[in-house]
Amino acid sequence: MTAEFSRALRLRQLGYLVRHPRHMLRLQVMRRSQNRTGYSLQQFERTRSIFIHIPKASGVSITRSLYGNLGCGHLPMREYELAFSPRFVRESFIFTFVRNPWDRLHSAYRFLVKGGMNRADAQWRDAHRDCLASFEQFVEAGLRVPEIAGSLHIIPQSRFLHSPVYGYQCVDFVGFFENLDDDFGAVCRAMSVQDTALPHQNRTAGDAVDYKTVYTNRMRDIVAEFYREDIDLLGYDFGGDHIVQQIARRDRECAI
Repeated sequence: MTAEFSRALRLRQLGYLVRHPRHMLRLQVMRRSQNRTGYSLQQFERTRSIFIHIPKASGVSITRSLYGNLGCGHLPMREYELAFSPRFVRESFIFTFVRNPWDRLHSAYRFLVKGGMNRADAQWRDAHRDCLASFEQFVEAGLRVPEIAGSLHIIPQSRFLHSPVYGYQCVDFVGFFENLDDDFGAVCRAMSVQDTALPHQNRTAGDAVDYKTVYTNRMRDIVAEFYREDIDLLGYDFGGDHIVQQIARRDRECAI
């Protein structure tokens, strides 16, 4: 990441500070403290790392194992660029975990139907009950509703990873949910922390169901179009048959 990128990021931070001073203050407070619900950026500072927590990709287990708290929730990379200095972003180990889009959407649906993790998730469920009666209805009708398509647990994974300044260049390591144990071990080694078994916390009831059995051909195509950006970027196919190639490409490139 060059000096030119650093200058561009600093200008973005200054512009955002002028337009949204309260939000910038909140981010700075989180760098120095943990709120009552367990969110904080302190451990990112201590470990010189940034974890981009994409919903329904084992992020709760990862943050609690590595940081002892919930990190900063589901912030996209563009928010971390506002919270930290250009030098910190440049020198930190930045990583994420991603998941097959068809599998992830099915998990997110089941998670939200059951009320999610907090009051905001439950309120979202209550506001969209008409589209949640079945997974098929959710895919065929719900994904056409802007308030559903644009919600935190549904938006494409690529939206969390993209930086207005760096594009995708800032992500050092992309772990795969489908290769979770090995990739979590790689993260531990990169961060020089003890490699321990990763407990699966915040598991969605029904995740043991093979997602491939719940899709019709029409549903499969709808999701493929909705997550075209993720599929092109991350290399996923519906059946998950490309994971070996995805890992090999990741290892060659070292970043997205």
